[in-house]
Amino acid sequence: MATGPARRFGVLSPGRAGDFVLTTGLFNALKAHDPAAELTVVVGPRAGAMARHHPAIDRVLIFDRHPLRLLPFLFRLRDREFEAWIDPKDHFSRNQALLARAVRARVKVGFDRPAGGPFDLQVAPPADPLRHFAEMMLAPLELLGIPWTPPPRLSLGIPAASAARAVQLLGSRAPFEVLVNVSAGLPIRYWEESKWVALLPAAARVRPTRFWLSSAPEDGAMAERIAVAVGRDGVAIRRVPPGSLLDVAAVVERMDAVLTVDTSIVHLASVFDRPIVALYRDHRPDCDRFRPLSAQRKVLFSAPDGLVAEIAVADVRRAWEDLLSGL
Repeated sequence: MATGPARRFGVLSPGRAGDFVLTTGLFNALKAHDPAAELTVVVGPRAGAMARHHPAIDRVLIFDRHPLRLLPFLFRLRDREFEAWIDPKDHFSRNQALLARAVRARVKVGFDRPAGGPFDLQVAPPADPLRHFAEMMLAPLELLGIPWTPPPRLSLGIPAASAARAVQLLGSRAPFEVLVNVSAGLPIRYWEESKWVALLPAAARVRPTRFWLSSAPEDGAMAERIAVAVGRDGVAIRRVPPGSLLDVAAVVERMDAVLTVDTSIVHLASVFDRPIVALYRDHRPDCDRFRPLSAQRKVLFSAPDGLVAEIAVADVRRAWEDLLSGL
């Protein structure tokens, strides 16, 4: 940039909630570079609550593509001029180009097609296809001359109400608490119900554990069946009631470890550096780009282009034993 550090940053983060979590390293780096800067972040509706509670974010705008809400949103976006508008995604998007054209900014950083577009500084596709998504989100900083030190420092702001609910739910702490998440969003990422039922008693024998079973509302019946079945084997297990992702994050923060399929829970564990065993569909490079960032982690993959459901119980049990041996 031609002059001093930007005092007003605008960042576009319109993806899913998990994408937002992995972009928080960018927010933190911007604030670390210039603590007095004002940071405006544009997010999709699903990440709105997380953005409003994030300590590095000063202003949140919800990008709603509905025709009746898009025009008022664009007027709100234009009511403030940024010294730098940052779109960290590494691919071209018509929606992102629309916003870049609408916003007022001295410098616009983003990914253009070869023919050009609205960005002054162009983000290049990653040379390393295995580069983590959270690091890719920091690529615009290099173009702006803003230093950062890997690995990305992810973070979330946990509202007091979510923290209080987590404290009330957990009650007196057990010696070892583990969050088990059985929901995955996509059928190809689910592990079979019968395998959870086989695994959890075996995992409890490795180390006495109180499990907290988390699921999306639509998987509540499955989670209840799992809880009942392993409870009959004497496993200490309780359900995490449905709530916001911030409510779940407040529980994850208080866990000793996490056991999950590939979903946003992986990234919550990364925020709090919780030891994790994660089950992934081996569809590279995607699985590498979104792998856990926790320092202590074991990742199991299906056969190439296979399903998570194909991962064997014995393999997950061994990974769990290996993880616990280092704790």
